[in-house]
Amino acid sequence: MKKIIFITLINFYSISFYCQNSFEKGYFINNSDERIECYIKHLDLLYNPDNIIYKLSLNGKKNTATIENVKEFEIYKISKYERHTVKIDRSSENYKELSLNKKVKFTDEQLFLKVLIKGKASLYKYAEPGLLRFFYKTENIEQLVFKSYSSADRFTIKKNERFKQQILNNLKCSDIKKNRVIKLEYKSSKLIKLFEDYNNCENATFVNYTKENTKKSKAQFNLGINANANFFGFSISQPRFNESFDNKIALGFGVEAEYVMGFNNNKWAIVVNPSYLSYSSMYNDLTERITEADNSATINYSAIDIPIGLRYYMYLNDKSKFFVNSFYVPNFTMESEIRSIAAIVNRPLNFDIKTNINYAFGVGYKYNNKLSVELRYYSARDLTTNFVTIESSFNATSIILSYNIF
Repeated sequence: MKKIIFITLINFYSISFYCQNSFEKGYFINNSDERIECYIKHLDLLYNPDNIIYKLSLNGKKNTATIENVKEFEIYKISKYERHTVKIDRSSENYKELSLNKKVKFTDEQLFLKVLIKGKASLYKYAEPGLLRFFYKTENIEQLVFKSYSSADRFTIKKNERFKQQILNNLKCSDIKKNRVIKLEYKSSKLIKLFEDYNNCENATFVNYTKENTKKSKAQFNLGINANANFFGFSISQPRFNESFDNKIALGFGVEAEYVMGFNNNKWAIVVNPSYLSYSSMYNDLTERITEADNSATINYSAIDIPIGLRYYMYLNDKSKFFVNSFYVPNFTMESEIRSIAAIVNRPLNFDIKTNINYAFGVGYKYNNKLSVELRYYSARDLTTNFVTIESSFNATSIILSYNIF
């Protein structure tokens, strides 16, 4: 079984590597103002890129276009970026690296800015690890200034929130009240709403790209039911013996709650998967011994597992996707025991089962966000944790069929 799991995982990761190279329909505009329709590699644009990889057809060869020769590009229904030369402040927001100076220090850089709002007043975003900046444009493009800095004694964090004054000076409209701007936070959602309201107030035509580009970008909650085919094995050892019980296949059932996070192209999800398992088996030792003792024993074990973990999706197309899971598995043991069953017992087994937490990982395939199949492997579980001199190993591998109710 372990060999089968290993081969399955190797094949899965080979396929998933291919899936990661998926291309989405889009376009880019070059320095000659040519609009080139193509397929752009969607690299989970959580941060602003500095190049794109594209194909002129899905079966064509890969090409790379850098920020030096692309004015703008868009992956339809996902995101749009424009090239701008801007003055950007790169002051750290890390507490240990905060400046003592309120003033910002700008550097001139050429960047791809993500378009959030495009209209009479436009809003842009630039993000990279540890850095988040917003820019706006009415006539010229400027950074909306926000900077955290430290007091001289290092005990107080202060904020330079000049972006509020910039908005009051440049987005003058009856719907943009001073009190609202004073309370404004330096966050995408708050700034987008304000720029939306300003353009509406001015009766200006505008596009909110955070609403236009919605493909695979909204958080989702899924609830499903599943049926499990479980492959169980159990062994127990004391200082003088090591006994393996019969392997068994048993059916189980459970429910799955999945929260798909609304970023990174909806590739990350938090999963909780309570499920019921039951295992009954026997150890037979009927060989002739000096004592002629029958050392047969039985195990009856049932529990409710509550795997809690992360899932990562890899898309084949709009309806098909592979996924990989990693779980932390608390469990609640129901009435369970290991008992000798013979009248004459050479080495009696009389244990109430108490378990420890274990882990699990799995790979699977989901179709149309409704049906899925998964191969899941659990780390060995010790069922005799309350006995110091006794070791046991309960092994489980499951094939899980799931159906999303909603």
